[in-house]
Amino acid sequence: MDLIVCCLAFLPTGWGLILVAQAVRPKIEDTGLWDFTRVFAQAYDYGMGVVLFAPVASLAWLPIISAFQTRFLFNEAFNWLAPNEVLKIFQNLKDPNSAITVLDQLSKRKDYKPSEALYTTVINKLAVGKNFDGIEKVMRRIKLENHCRLSDDFFYNVIKIYGNVAGRINRAIETLFDMPNYNCWPTVKTFNFVLNLLVSTKQFDIVHEVYKGASQLGVEIDACCLNIIIKGLCGCGNLDAAFYVLDEFPQQNCRPNVRTYTTLMHGLCKRGRVEEAFGLYERMEREEIEPDTITFNILISGLRKQGKVEEGVVLLDRMRLKGCDPNPGTYQEVLYGLLHTNKFIEAKDVMGRMIS
Repeated sequence: MDLIVCCLAFLPTGWGLILVAQAVRPKIEDTGLWDFTRVFAQAYDYGMGVVLFAPVASLAWLPIISAFQTRFLFNEAFNWLAPNEVLKIFQNLKDPNSAITVLDQLSKRKDYKPSEALYTTVINKLAVGKNFDGIEKVMRRIKLENHCRLSDDFFYNVIKIYGNVAGRINRAIETLFDMPNYNCWPTVKTFNFVLNLLVSTKQFDIVHEVYKGASQLGVEIDACCLNIIIKGLCGCGNLDAAFYVLDEFPQQNCRPNVRTYTTLMHGLCKRGRVEEAFGLYERMEREEIEPDTITFNILISGLRKQGKVEEGVVLLDRMRLKGCDPNPGTYQEVLYGLLHTNKFIEAKDVMGRMIS
């Protein structure tokens, strides 16, 4: 105890000696005493920093101290916090689940003016902590507060979190159709994301219901949207309906593209209807739609599965003539077919062309 008392007594004494040395600097600057004073002052500064701030830094990790800091920062006496400073506080939260508590403290301030950036930061923070119920709570709060106008990008982010991170597909759909209640109408980008989400998760029975809601949401159907519908119909094996959607393109003022035909060809080849797939390929040429590598890969794969290996090699040559570069998948389909039919010389020739 005596040692501690002596150390505490020395603190002001040491500082006083340094101040005295600074006052008589002109007298001692040319002596070794001044160099010692500088080293002593630096050591004193570092030591005081460790003594004073090390406990503060350690205590800051304790939950009870963290909560106190939050209340302190958002006290009404501190109305100097700028919006970007508020965002930094949320971004630097060590516990993502504390975002709602901090938001509650912030809302008690007289200058509380939430923005889209603030809401996005809070929701992203909750998503990191897997607190999806907290996100729904924030969404309800946003609707009740109605303090700022939100953009489609905000809802796209929320829907993406519900669909890709939380796995709450139904909540993603509900958010899409609830957007008008937030005075925001979805763009075709957000609408198509939900459609593709449903197709990717094989919820084909719901895709059509969401698609029918496009007019209700004021969404103008585009080629991408119709391609997603075709992908879903091909995925569930309803090719007749997929071709019906293909015929709907002109009525929607849309033009089919290479992705449209490639999706249909894949569905046909998967079910052994390779000749019909080639019929679509000829239709593409008539409509002056350039096929890509994926198009040829699908056709070559379909031919291989039917044992028409020579036709696959011919199609590979035609692919080159059209200026479409084969990729490893193209050569793989051709080589598998040749090797399976014991045509090793032809396979070696194809390998040589691939390497060159």
